[in-house]
Amino acid sequence: MHEFESFVYLDTEKTGSTFISQLLNDFSSERSLVQKHHRPMGADFDPKKFYFISVRDPLDAYLSLYSFGCQRMGKVYAHFRRQGHGEFYDRTEEGFNEWLHFMLKPKNAGPLGDRYQDAADGRIAELLGFQSYRYLRLAIPDAEAKLADCTTEEDIRTVFKANKLPRFSVRHESFVEDLCRLLSGPLAHAVKDLDAALDFVRTAKPLNTSKRVDKESDDKFRIKTRLRARLEEREWLMAEVFGY
Repeated sequence: MHEFESFVYLDTEKTGSTFISQLLNDFSSERSLVQKHHRPMGADFDPKKFYFISVRDPLDAYLSLYSFGCQRMGKVYAHFRRQGHGEFYDRTEEGFNEWLHFMLKPKNAGPLGDRYQDAADGRIAELLGFQSYRYLRLAIPDAEAKLADCTTEEDIRTVFKANKLPRFSVRHESFVEDLCRLLSGPLAHAVKDLDAALDFVRTAKPLNTSKRVDKESDDKFRIKTRLRARLEEREWLMAEVFGY
């Protein structure tokens, strides 16, 4: 979460959040009040402020997370290797399919972090995939408390609709275009040099990018049909909200 005087950026992990926060620090005319990486808003949030979030297709996010592990980096990789699952990280299509199959099982939620395995006494991990949970915990304030009584997908929908904070979403697949629309529109009042900010968005190099394993060959990684169906089933919230 990156909070300014009139707006708040909800910084979902692996969605270009480092770039966006640097952009805001460099070009906002408002003071940066709080910057806590990937932290959700608490019950004391200010409903008068403008909230926006960054998002990414769940499959693309999983590929990025897998690629990070293939570089022997990250908590998920470290945990899986300790548990004897280092063979997943062989940079191959088959390795990714096996890894993703493992990741989508609720019983394997432990190493994913963000209190995913603990939310609603473990029920959230049963009802919702990790990438959808990452979005949800930032998109609603005091998320853990509000989700505590959820027992069905419909309960999650109800909580989300009643408490959703973001009024604008920066999609990873249209990152530059969305940021330019955001700066020129809802945040125009808080940008000290709009032309320079837009030029930065259009020309600056991405930050903290992973070397994607699916980009190392001419062919895209093919996801098994049944596994893709399982992914869509688990990440139903991102599909409903963003069409992923």
